[in-house]
Amino acid sequence: MSTISDPEKAGNLIRVDQGEGEPAGDFWAMLKENFLYLFANPHDNMPLLTISLENSRCEVAAQRAFTILLPSDRRHLFQLDTGTVDPRTGAVAEVEGWIDAIRGSRSRSLSPLRGMSPSDKKELAPPTWVPDVDVAECYSCGVGFSFFKPKHHCRSCGRVYCHTCCSHRMELPVFGYDEMVRVCNACVPLIEEASNSAAARGEHHIEPAPPDQYPLSRISSEFQSPTTTRRPQIQREAR
Repeated sequence: MSTISDPEKAGNLIRVDQGEGEPAGDFWAMLKENFLYLFANPHDNMPLLTISLENSRCEVAAQRAFTILLPSDRRHLFQLDTGTVDPRTGAVAEVEGWIDAIRGSRSRSLSPLRGMSPSDKKELAPPTWVPDVDVAECYSCGVGFSFFKPKHHCRSCGRVYCHTCCSHRMELPVFGYDEMVRVCNACVPLIEEASNSAAARGEHHIEPAPPDQYPLSRISSEFQSPTTTRRPQIQREAR
């Protein structure tokens, strides 16, 4: 079964081929915290396509279809699998259900550290990375990406930033990163707060979640668990 627990919505959707070379056809779709994951079937662990819904628009396209328009101007067209529609509610209600769920999901925070109690920070799965193709500008300052303004992922929240807004490097042992990794400006104080809280309580053994519990992240499964809680070191990259 999929490792996505407690999805906000799940069901069969047909992604219409629009000639962009991405997977199309019948998928098992799962909506969870700003992302729509498309699996070949409900028993798969790895999605064939991941769509970031942050700042997207979702609209009715037809009686049995809806579209998702991303900030990068990419468009995804989905149709209902009529064989799986509940006859008691009908296709229109099912389309509206997906649209309402997507609109309600896209504005949620991507940072797993935000709003969590210190006791919850012992075993965290790294965030899913927002796909490069889903964004056209920096999440923080809004500058457009180009050859001279490349995209950078924050390892703490998964969002995409420019170099200016994501030039810090810190250790993230709660995610399995023992080395210095790129972190955005907004996540630096969250990481410091989490580390300071753990140090104040005298916690010395913080175990990240086992690798097989977060197949959707970009983290390597070959990491060593930290043995001590350390105050995070911060490095700022020069241009």
